[in-house]
Amino acid sequence: MKISLEINQKISRDEWISYVDHHPQGTFYHLPAWKEVLEESFHYQPFYLFAQNNRQELCGILPLLQIRSILTGNRLISLPFSYISGPIADSNVIEQALFKKAKEIFLDQKSDYLEIRSMVPKNVDWDVSSYFSTYCVKLSKDPQEVYRKFHKDSVRNAIGKAKRRGVAVIRGSNLKDLRIFYQLNLITKSNLGVPAHPYLFLEKIYQKMPKHFRLYLAKIDHKFIAGLVNFNYKKTVIAAYGGSDKRYLRYNANNLLFWRAIEDACREDYEIFDFGRTACDNFNLINHKKRWGAEEQKLYYYYPQKVRKLSNERNSLKYKILSSIWKKMPLALSGKLSNILFKHFD
Repeated sequence: MKISLEINQKISRDEWISYVDHHPQGTFYHLPAWKEVLEESFHYQPFYLFAQNNRQELCGILPLLQIRSILTGNRLISLPFSYISGPIADSNVIEQALFKKAKEIFLDQKSDYLEIRSMVPKNVDWDVSSYFSTYCVKLSKDPQEVYRKFHKDSVRNAIGKAKRRGVAVIRGSNLKDLRIFYQLNLITKSNLGVPAHPYLFLEKIYQKMPKHFRLYLAKIDHKFIAGLVNFNYKKTVIAAYGGSDKRYLRYNANNLLFWRAIEDACREDYEIFDFGRTACDNFNLINHKKRWGAEEQKLYYYYPQKVRKLSNERNSLKYKILSSIWKKMPLALSGKLSNILFKHFD
């Protein structure tokens, strides 16, 4: 079968969405609205690859964005801030053509590296890293069936304590609620010593992808103390972003937030609750996710040539010093700097 492969080709939005909707590996991150979110938030240059068959029907997509940064180099990624966004295609032959074209762009642009992120192994002769995994809970139409799989002491008891201490969970419904979440996320990222998600980025997702965006906020009396953003698509709910005020950790609000989100997902017939990407050496976070009954699913990141692993950067003395400085910044300053720096790191 003859195929044509074009960069940034004008594809009907309806056809694009339909292709992603019906492809078994199509994700929230493959949708055209997500491309718009990333471009409008961070001004990345797109190199989206579209394959069409001899009937001019879409038969493959590989989303690519270029990050040009004086801090982190010239990189092509499929896709930044999107941990499962590799090629989707009708056949292995088309998939191979997409990989080949991506490498050509990588060489033509003289990029420092190209990274393609996938949830399934690919038949390509590139360097591959499995430094990250995601952790998923299989859902049931009966939320209590899922609840019984949670670790009794660290999860179920914490959910019970949150309820007894008066924590209430609401569904966010407007930009005011989103602004509350942003502040909670900023607090959390500051405590971790890393840039926070810019408000503009969160607002773009909320506005452009409302059908897939779910916001939960936890409060005690009239004080909001924790929040959770999920992306809902097909049969999967992804726990995307979180935030909490550490002064109120004793209320176990995060546990109740996740439980409410899982309950809703069960009742709305979703099949998977995805706790998101985790580095293989982050043992505390891995154990936390497993206590919710989550099972590991390896992620496969492909590179046409060897690159320095992300784990080396996080364990470096330079990273630790910068992170320590970031933790000491006033929130107002770290928020402003995050707006400038966040787009450089992923």
